[in-house]
Amino acid sequence: MSDVVIVGGGPAGLADVGRATVLSGVSMVLSLAAGVLWFAVSPVRPVESAAVRGGTADD
Repeated sequence: MSDVVIVGGGPAGLADVGRATVLSGVSMVLSLAAGVLWFAVSPVRPVESAAVRGGTADD
Protein backbone atom coordinates (compact mmCIF):
# COMPACT_ATOMS: atom_id res chain seq x y z
CA MET A 1 0.00 0.00 0.00
CA SER A 2 2.93 2.34 0.63
CA ASP A 3 3.86 2.04 -3.07
CA VAL A 4 0.82 4.18 -3.90
CA VAL A 5 2.23 7.02 -1.81
CA ILE A 6 5.61 6.78 -3.54
CA VAL A 7 4.02 6.79 -7.02
CA GLY A 8 1.91 9.80 -6.04
CA GLY A 9 4.99 11.83 -5.08
CA GLY A 10 5.53 15.26 -6.56
CA PRO A 11 3.30 18.34 -6.84
CA ALA A 12 0.15 16.33 -7.59
CA GLY A 13 0.82 14.00 -4.68
CA LEU A 14 1.46 16.94 -2.37
CA ALA A 15 -1.82 18.51 -3.48
CA ASP A 16 -3.65 15.26 -2.70
CA VAL A 17 -2.02 15.08 0.73
CA GLY A 18 -2.91 18.70 1.44
CA ARG A 19 -6.49 18.17 0.35
CA ALA A 20 -6.81 15.04 2.50
CA THR A 21 -5.33 16.89 5.49
CA VAL A 22 -7.76 19.79 5.08
CA LEU A 23 -10.72 17.44 4.70
CA SER A 24 -9.77 15.46 7.80
CA GLY A 25 -9.29 18.68 9.75
CA VAL A 26 -12.67 20.00 8.63
CA SER A 27 -14.41 16.75 9.49
CA MET A 28 -12.74 16.73 12.92
CA VAL A 29 -13.86 20.30 13.60
CA LEU A 30 -17.39 19.48 12.46
CA SER A 31 -17.54 16.40 14.70
CA LEU A 32 -16.25 18.44 17.66
CA ALA A 33 -18.84 21.14 16.97
CA ALA A 34 -21.56 18.51 16.74
CA GLY A 35 -20.46 17.05 20.08
CA VAL A 36 -20.43 20.46 21.75
CA LEU A 37 -23.82 21.31 20.25
CA TRP A 38 -25.28 17.98 21.38
CA PHE A 39 -23.91 18.55 24.87
CA ALA A 40 -25.38 22.06 24.93
CA VAL A 41 -28.89 20.96 23.88
CA SER A 42 -28.90 17.63 25.69
CA PRO A 43 -31.41 17.68 28.57
CA VAL A 44 -29.32 15.25 30.63
CA ARG A 45 -25.76 16.29 31.41
CA PRO A 46 -23.49 13.70 33.10
CA VAL A 47 -22.08 16.23 35.58
CA GLU A 48 -25.50 17.50 36.63
CA SER A 49 -26.96 13.99 36.94
CA ALA A 50 -23.98 13.00 39.11
CA ALA A 51 -24.57 16.06 41.30
CA VAL A 52 -28.25 15.16 41.62
CA ARG A 53 -27.32 11.65 42.73
CA GLY A 54 -25.30 13.06 45.60
CA GLY A 55 -22.10 14.66 44.37
CA THR A 56 -18.97 13.37 42.71
CA ALA A 57 -16.74 10.47 43.72
CA ASP A 58 -14.44 12.93 45.50
CA ASP A 59 -17.01 13.65 48.21
